[in-house]
Amino acid sequence: MSNLSDGTSDISLVEAAPWAILVADPSADWRDFIRMGITAFSPWLTVLEACSCAEAVDILTANRINIAFIDMTCCQFFSNRKDLTGKPFVVTLGEGSEAADVATMRKSGVYDHLVKPLDQDAITRILETYACMTLQTRILLVDPSDETRAAVSDCFAQSLFEVAVEEAEDAVSGIEAYMRSPADVVVVDRGLAEADGFQILRIIRAHNPGVRVVLMADEAANLRPLTYQGEIKPLARPFGPEDVDRVMHQVLGLPLPYKIWDQTRSSGL
Repeated sequence: MSNLSDGTSDISLVEAAPWAILVADPSADWRDFIRMGITAFSPWLTVLEACSCAEAVDILTANRINIAFIDMTCCQFFSNRKDLTGKPFVVTLGEGSEAADVATMRKSGVYDHLVKPLDQDAITRILETYACMTLQTRILLVDPSDETRAAVSDCFAQSLFEVAVEEAEDAVSGIEAYMRSPADVVVVDRGLAEADGFQILRIIRAHNPGVRVVLMADEAANLRPLTYQGEIKPLARPFGPEDVDRVMHQVLGLPLPYKIWDQTRSSGL
C-alpha cells in the first residue's frame, strides 16, 4: 500500500498497471495538456483521445478503459449507457458553476470533478489515487456481531477500493489474525474498544506502530473523544459504501474527491 499524504510509497505507482486512458474534450489544447500530464506520470500508459461525445462513446464501447477524463459537455451523453466495456474510473472536467457541475457529476456516478483551468498536479493526483485504489488493501474487521461483520464486509465489497476482508469476532482472534497476516487497515467496533478493543490496538501497534485504524460506533459524537488515540479514523453507523470510501481515503492518506469532500464538510466528520 502507499501513503500519499507524506509523499512516501511502498509500491511503484508508475509500474502499477498498463492502463488505457481516455481523454475526451472538444478542445485540442486541453487534450494535449492532459495527455502530457499522463505521459509525464508514465510513458507506458495508453492514451486514447476523443473530440466529441459520439467518439468518446465509440471508444468506451470498443475498449476497456481504466480511467476517463471527460469534459462536462460529453458526460451526460454516455453516463446511463449499459453497453460500455467495463466500468471506467471517470473524472469530469468543466469551467462552469461548481455547484451545477457537481450535481451533474453525482447524477452520472463519476469519481471526481476538476475545474478548469487545472494544473499537472491535479492529473497526477488522479493517477496516483487510482493506482492506490486498485491495489488490494487488506482489511481486518473485528466485531462481535456476525450480522454486523457481514453488513460491513458488504459495504467494503461495494466501495471503490479493491479490498480483501478478514473477519474476527473478538480481540484474541483479531490479534491472532493480525499476527498471522498483518492487515493494511484494522476496523474495530467501539463497543469492543471500550472493553478490550484498545488492548487489541495496543498489541497490534506494538507490532506495527504505523497500523491504520478505523473505529465504528452508532453515533458520530461517541467517536470524537476516542479518535485522538493514534490517528484513529471514525466511521459512524449507519453507513454505506460512500462512507467507507470516505474513511478509506482518509486512513490511506488520499485526497478526498470533490463529491465526498463536500459530503464530509456537510456532516462535520
